[in-house]
Amino acid sequence: MTDLVADYRVETPTAAANKVTPSIDDYKNVLLQLETSLQQSIQGIFQDRLVRYRFLAQRPSLRSFDQVLSNKKQQLENVELRLFSSFRNIFQTYSREFSITSGRLDSLSPLKVLARGFSLTYKDDLLVKNSSQLKQGDKVEIRFASGKAKAEIKETDHD
Repeated sequence: MTDLVADYRVETPTAAANKVTPSIDDYKNVLLQLETSLQQSIQGIFQDRLVRYRFLAQRPSLRSFDQVLSNKKQQLENVELRLFSSFRNIFQTYSREFSITSGRLDSLSPLKVLARGFSLTYKDDLLVKNSSQLKQGDKVEIRFASGKAKAEIKETDHD
């Protein structure tokens, strides 16, 4: 290779400089190629960004934030109405059950029994449930729906 360089001859130093350095046209061609490549790269990046922008612009959250917010507010109001309605229904159900249970309990109340004309008899502060608990001469207390009375046993029948 060195032999070829050594054998290469040119007539003048200008010709030698021309042979060693590329011409301006060569530089212009390289610059034109770089410019074209740069334009294509920029255009490709721009197109890619434009496609991404359009994709994001189509997203519901970016398209109309007010509409999304309004939809979420409406959904929240619907949940609130359903919750209130459920609470009201549950409250009414438990209220009815409470009234029924309360009525049953009230009907079993000893005070209600007394109000129907029955009485409770006590001997020594113990409720007398059977005549065999009593004998002649025992002192008893009789409680009515309203008031009480003291009595003495005259006779018992254990039938």
